[in-house]
Amino acid sequence: MSQFLSILSDIVGWTYFITWSMSFYPIAWTNFRTKKAVGLSIDYAFVNIYSNILNGVYNYTGFIFPDIGTNHVPVQDLVYSTHAIMLCTVYYVQAKIYPNGNQKMSIITFFIIGVTFLLVIILFILELNHIGTSKYWNTAMLCGYLKDVITVCKYTPQVYRNWKRKCTKGWNIWSVIFDFSGGVFSYLQIAIDGKFSCC
Repeated sequence: MSQFLSILSDIVGWTYFITWSMSFYPIAWTNFRTKKAVGLSIDYAFVNIYSNILNGVYNYTGFIFPDIGTNHVPVQDLVYSTHAIMLCTVYYVQAKIYPNGNQKMSIITFFIIGVTFLLVIILFILELNHIGTSKYWNTAMLCGYLKDVITVCKYTPQVYRNWKRKCTKGWNIWSVIFDFSGGVFSYLQIAIDGKFSCC
Protein backbone atom coordinates (compact mmCIF):
# COMPACT_ATOMS: atom_id res chain seq x y z
CA MET A 1 0.00 0.00 0.00
CA SER A 2 2.78 2.48 0.84
CA GLN A 3 4.43 1.98 -2.58
CA PHE A 4 1.07 2.74 -4.24
CA LEU A 5 0.67 5.92 -2.16
CA SER A 6 4.23 6.97 -2.98
CA ILE A 7 3.61 6.58 -6.73
CA LEU A 8 0.22 8.30 -6.43
CA SER A 9 1.85 11.19 -4.55
CA ASP A 10 4.43 11.59 -7.32
CA ILE A 11 1.74 11.56 -10.02
CA VAL A 12 -0.40 14.09 -8.16
CA GLY A 13 2.71 16.20 -7.43
CA TRP A 14 3.69 16.42 -11.09
CA THR A 15 0.04 17.07 -12.00
CA TYR A 16 -0.11 20.09 -9.71
CA PHE A 17 3.28 21.22 -11.00
CA ILE A 18 1.97 21.13 -14.58
CA THR A 19 -1.40 22.76 -13.84
CA TRP A 20 0.09 25.47 -11.62
CA SER A 21 2.82 26.10 -14.20
CA MET A 22 0.20 26.37 -16.93
CA SER A 23 -1.54 29.11 -14.92
CA PHE A 24 1.14 31.62 -15.92
CA TYR A 25 0.94 31.13 -19.68
CA PRO A 26 -2.57 32.40 -20.53
CA ILE A 27 -1.81 35.88 -19.15
CA ALA A 28 1.58 36.08 -20.86
CA TRP A 29 0.09 34.79 -24.12
CA THR A 30 -2.86 37.22 -24.02
CA ASN A 31 -0.51 40.15 -23.41
CA PHE A 32 1.86 39.02 -26.15
CA ARG A 33 -0.92 38.38 -28.67
CA THR A 34 -2.63 41.75 -28.12
CA LYS A 35 0.57 43.71 -27.40
CA LYS A 36 -1.36 45.26 -24.50
CA ALA A 37 -1.51 44.68 -20.76
CA VAL A 38 -4.58 46.79 -20.05
CA GLY A 39 -6.47 43.86 -18.54
CA LEU A 40 -3.67 42.87 -16.18
CA SER A 41 -3.35 44.59 -12.81
CA ILE A 42 0.25 45.68 -12.34
CA ASP A 43 -0.21 45.18 -8.58
CA TYR A 44 -1.30 41.59 -9.16
CA ALA A 45 1.69 41.00 -11.45
CA PHE A 46 4.20 42.34 -8.90
CA VAL A 47 2.58 40.61 -5.92
CA ASN A 48 2.76 37.33 -7.85
CA ILE A 49 6.51 37.73 -8.42
CA TYR A 50 7.04 38.55 -4.76
CA SER A 51 4.93 35.66 -3.47
CA ASN A 52 6.76 33.20 -5.70
CA ILE A 53 10.13 34.52 -4.52
CA LEU A 54 8.95 33.86 -0.96
CA ASN A 55 7.87 30.38 -2.03
CA GLY A 56 11.28 29.84 -3.63
CA VAL A 57 13.08 30.88 -0.44
CA TYR A 58 10.93 28.45 1.55
CA ASN A 59 11.42 25.56 -0.90
CA TYR A 60 15.13 26.00 -1.55
CA THR A 61 15.91 26.48 2.14
CA GLY A 62 13.98 23.31 2.97
CA PHE A 63 15.77 21.44 0.20
CA ILE A 64 19.27 22.65 1.12
CA PHE A 65 18.69 22.15 4.87
CA PRO A 66 16.25 19.20 5.00
CA ASP A 67 16.57 18.87 8.77
CA ILE A 68 15.20 22.34 9.62
CA GLY A 69 11.56 21.30 9.82
CA THR A 70 10.01 22.32 6.48
CA ASN A 71 9.38 18.64 5.71
CA HIS A 72 10.48 16.90 2.52
CA VAL A 73 10.67 19.31 -0.44
CA PRO A 74 10.00 17.46 -3.71
CA VAL A 75 12.02 18.44 -6.78
CA GLN A 76 8.88 19.64 -8.58
CA ASP A 77 8.50 22.34 -5.90
CA LEU A 78 11.98 23.66 -6.72
CA VAL A 79 11.34 23.61 -10.46
CA TYR A 80 7.93 25.22 -9.96
CA SER A 81 9.34 28.04 -7.80
CA THR A 82 12.00 28.89 -10.38
CA HIS A 83 9.57 28.62 -13.28
CA ALA A 84 6.93 30.73 -11.50
CA ILE A 85 9.37 33.54 -10.76
CA MET A 86 10.49 33.61 -14.41
CA LEU A 87 6.96 33.62 -15.87
CA CYS A 88 5.62 36.16 -13.38
CA THR A 89 8.56 38.38 -14.28
CA VAL A 90 7.65 38.00 -17.97
CA TYR A 91 4.12 39.27 -17.51
CA TYR A 92 5.22 42.00 -15.11
CA VAL A 93 7.68 43.22 -17.76
CA GLN A 94 4.86 43.00 -20.32
CA ALA A 95 2.75 45.21 -18.05
CA LYS A 96 5.58 47.74 -18.01
CA ILE A 97 6.42 47.77 -21.75
CA TYR A 98 2.98 47.27 -23.31
CA PRO A 99 0.20 49.85 -22.98
CA ASN A 100 -1.32 49.19 -19.55
CA GLY A 101 -3.90 51.92 -19.08
CA ASN A 102 -1.41 54.20 -17.26
CA GLN A 103 -1.23 51.89 -14.26
CA LYS A 104 1.23 52.47 -11.49
CA MET A 105 1.77 50.25 -8.51
CA SER A 106 -0.43 51.27 -5.59
CA ILE A 107 0.92 52.66 -2.33
CA ILE A 108 -0.83 49.80 -0.51
CA THR A 109 1.11 47.22 -2.53
CA PHE A 110 4.40 49.05 -1.94
CA PHE A 111 3.67 49.25 1.79
CA ILE A 112 2.66 45.60 2.23
CA ILE A 113 5.59 44.27 0.23
CA GLY A 114 8.01 46.69 1.89
CA VAL A 115 6.94 45.79 5.43
CA THR A 116 6.91 42.03 4.84
CA PHE A 117 10.26 42.15 3.03
CA LEU A 118 11.74 44.13 5.93
CA LEU A 119 10.44 41.51 8.39
CA VAL A 120 12.08 38.72 6.38
CA ILE A 121 15.40 40.59 6.22
CA ILE A 122 15.37 41.40 9.96
CA LEU A 123 14.62 37.79 10.88
CA PHE A 124 17.31 36.53 8.51
CA ILE A 125 19.90 38.87 10.05
CA LEU A 126 18.91 37.72 13.54
CA GLU A 127 19.29 34.09 12.46
CA LEU A 128 22.75 34.74 11.02
CA ASN A 129 23.96 35.09 14.59
CA HIS A 130 22.49 31.71 15.53
CA ILE A 131 23.40 29.52 12.54
CA GLY A 132 24.01 26.41 14.63
CA THR A 133 20.57 26.39 16.22
CA SER A 134 18.00 26.86 13.49
CA LYS A 135 19.72 27.13 10.08
CA TYR A 136 17.22 29.74 8.87
CA TRP A 137 14.14 27.74 9.89
CA ASN A 138 12.27 30.82 11.13
CA THR A 139 13.06 32.81 7.99
CA ALA A 140 11.96 29.93 5.76
CA MET A 141 8.76 29.46 7.74
CA LEU A 142 7.99 33.19 7.67
CA CYS A 143 8.44 33.16 3.88
CA GLY A 144 6.11 30.15 3.64
CA TYR A 145 3.46 31.80 5.81
CA LEU A 146 3.69 35.09 3.92
CA LYS A 147 3.33 33.19 0.63
CA ASP A 148 0.18 31.51 1.99
CA VAL A 149 -1.34 34.81 3.14
CA ILE A 150 -0.53 36.53 -0.14
CA THR A 151 -1.99 33.61 -2.10
CA VAL A 152 -5.32 34.06 -0.31
CA CYS A 153 -5.56 37.72 -1.35
CA LYS A 154 -3.38 38.00 -4.46
CA TYR A 155 -6.34 38.26 -6.83
CA THR A 156 -7.77 41.28 -4.97
CA PRO A 157 -5.93 43.86 -7.13
CA GLN A 158 -7.02 42.01 -10.28
CA VAL A 159 -10.65 41.84 -9.16
CA TYR A 160 -10.53 45.55 -8.33
CA ARG A 161 -9.02 46.30 -11.76
CA ASN A 162 -11.76 44.32 -13.50
CA TRP A 163 -14.45 46.05 -11.41
CA LYS A 164 -12.97 49.49 -12.06
CA ARG A 165 -12.85 48.85 -15.83
CA LYS A 166 -16.27 47.14 -15.74
CA CYS A 167 -14.88 44.39 -17.96
CA THR A 168 -12.45 41.50 -18.01
CA LYS A 169 -11.11 42.07 -21.52
CA GLY A 170 -7.38 41.44 -21.50
CA TRP A 171 -7.62 39.03 -18.58
CA ASN A 172 -7.56 35.29 -19.24
CA ILE A 173 -9.79 33.16 -17.02
CA TRP A 174 -7.71 30.07 -17.79
CA SER A 175 -5.04 31.44 -15.47
CA VAL A 176 -7.49 31.24 -12.56
CA ILE A 177 -8.76 27.79 -13.59
CA PHE A 178 -5.23 26.36 -13.78
CA ASP A 179 -4.24 28.11 -10.53
CA PHE A 180 -7.27 26.70 -8.69
CA SER A 181 -6.70 23.21 -10.14
CA GLY A 182 -3.04 23.29 -9.09
CA GLY A 183 -4.11 24.20 -5.57
CA VAL A 184 -6.54 21.28 -5.43
CA PHE A 185 -3.86 18.83 -6.58
CA SER A 186 -1.36 20.32 -4.13
CA TYR A 187 -3.71 19.75 -1.19
CA LEU A 188 -4.43 16.26 -2.51
CA GLN A 189 -0.70 15.50 -2.45
CA ILE A 190 -0.44 16.85 1.10
CA ALA A 191 -3.30 14.52 2.13
CA ILE A 192 -1.66 11.54 0.41
CA ASP A 193 1.74 12.32 1.95
CA GLY A 194 0.09 12.69 5.36
CA LYS A 195 -1.49 9.26 4.98
CA PHE A 196 1.82 7.87 3.68
CA SER A 197 3.83 9.26 6.61
CA CYS A 198 1.51 7.81 9.25
CA CYS A 199 1.38 4.29 7.80
